[in-house]
Amino acid sequence: MSSAMDQINVLNFDLVHMWCIFEASKSLKMTRQSITLTKPNNEWLKSQVISEEYSSKSEINNHLIRRARQHQIEIDNVRTKLIQAEKSDLQISKLMNYY
Repeated sequence: MSSAMDQINVLNFDLVHMWCIFEASKSLKMTRQSITLTKPNNEWLKSQVISEEYSSKSEINNHLIRRARQHQIEIDNVRTKLIQAEKSDLQISKLMNYY
């Protein structure tokens, strides 16, 4: 019983995943890009497609790039907060030296 439910859940997830890819592809214009990969990276990409984790190597590359971009946004946000905290601390230090 659980096995059948697991299969239904996996199927539902796959359908939602495919729908998301389809919807994204309708709104995004794709450009072709040629890249050179090391053998281990190419083998890893192939294994992801073979295992059906992704439908293509392009899908994996786009996913990894999106993750890297999101990660950079998070780094920039932390950097901004640190700079603001540093400036705030400097202002407090000036006040403490004044008194």
